[in-house]
Amino acid sequence: MNINSIDFSRQANEVASDCRTRGRIVASAIALAVSQALPIPSFEVEDISAHYNTQVFEHARRYLNEINESVVFNTPDAAALTRQLWLMRYSAAFPRFEVLCAGQYGFFDTLMGVGVFVDEGSHCFLNDNKQAVFTLAHAARTMVAEVNNG
Repeated sequence: MNINSIDFSRQANEVASDCRTRGRIVASAIALAVSQALPIPSFEVEDISAHYNTQVFEHARRYLNEINESVVFNTPDAAALTRQLWLMRYSAAFPRFEVLCAGQYGFFDTLMGVGVFVDEGSHCFLNDNKQAVFTLAHAARTMVAEVNNG
């Protein structure tokens, strides 16, 4: 276990002390950090899901697997959320000016495509736990950078 994963685990214990939500907060923070490290194409692609599956997924899997060597977390959940968050990043880079979702979502959620890319359960969980997820995502970024440098 390296110093970055030790620091991450220490922070996880501090900000996510409730054992019922801790695992999901950890996986969400790692997913957020990984999704931000993945490349966005410099041009609009025809099928963004196919692009993710063929061009981005292997990078995401590498990050998640290497981090999972030091920090235990639910990798399938983190992989799914990584994809959702990356698709939102792509949508921000190449916005479509159409109604992406309607109903209960606010203006910025609608603009970013939350209702299209993120399931409602994840949306609610992330909103309810945003402080812990953002705090841990910052620590997770150092682990992601370590994977890049290793």
